[in-house]
Amino acid sequence: MVSHSADAEISRRVEADLSVGFAHFPYGLEDSFALGCRLLAREGHSRALLGQVTARDGRGNYITVPFGHGLDEADARSLAHFDDEIKPLGGAPMVNPGVRFHVWIYRSRPDVQAIVHTHPPAAVALAMTHESLRVVSMDAAMLYDSVGYLDHWPGTPEGDSEGELISQALGDHDALLLCNHGLLTVGATVQEAVYRAVFFEWAAAAQLQARAMGELKPVDVLAARSAHHAMTRKTYVNATVAYLYRKVQR
Repeated sequence: MVSHSADAEISRRVEADLSVGFAHFPYGLEDSFALGCRLLAREGHSRALLGQVTARDGRGNYITVPFGHGLDEADARSLAHFDDEIKPLGGAPMVNPGVRFHVWIYRSRPDVQAIVHTHPPAAVALAMTHESLRVVSMDAAMLYDSVGYLDHWPGTPEGDSEGELISQALGDHDALLLCNHGLLTVGATVQEAVYRAVFFEWAAAAQLQARAMGELKPVDVLAARSAHHAMTRKTYVNATVAYLYRKVQR
C-alpha cells in the first residue's frame, strides 16, 4: 500500500515543478482581458449584450468592453476605462450600466481584481431550477465549496440595491449562481475569473445532463478538497488559461 508520506512527497515535487515552469503568465492585463472575453464568447457566454466582464486597472479605476460591443469584439487597444461612479474616463465610450454592481463587489472584496458575469445557456437553465451548482465531479473541483447562490432575481442590475444584494450573496465565495439570471465569478487575476466562469458553465451543463439520468452522487469531501487545492493553484490556472488563450488565438 502506498503511504501518505509518499503521496505528500509527490505532491511537493509537483508543486515545485509547476512553480518553475508556470509561475509566469505570458499576457499583460489588457491582452489577458481581451483574450479572456474572446474565450468566453467562444464558449457561449456572449449572448447579445447580456452580462459584463470587468477588471481593476491598477490605478484605482476599472476596464471593460465598451457598451454596444460583444465579448467576441474585445480588443486590448480599445477597452473602456471607468470610475466608481460608472463614468467613462479619458474620452472612453459608454460602459454597460450593469457594471454598477461590480463596483459594489470591488468595494467589499479588496482581493477581487476581476469579475465575470455572463448568461451562458447551461448556467441560465440551471438558474431556472431550484438548484444551485453542485460540485460533484473532478472537472468542477476548482469550484468546490466556493459557489454561492442568490435565490432572488431583483431585475436588471443597474441600481445600488442590486449591487448590495449581489455583493452580499457573493460574500467570500469565488462564484455565484444568480436565480433566474446567470453566473458570476471573481478572481485575484483576470485569468482566475475567466477560468472559473468557463468551468462553471461546463459544470452546469454536466449537472443538467446528469440530472436527466437520476440523482447526483456526492463526492468524498477530503478528495474534493484535495482536488480543489490542486486545481486552484496559481500555476495550474495560468497553464490552463494560457492553453485556452492559445486556442482562441489559433
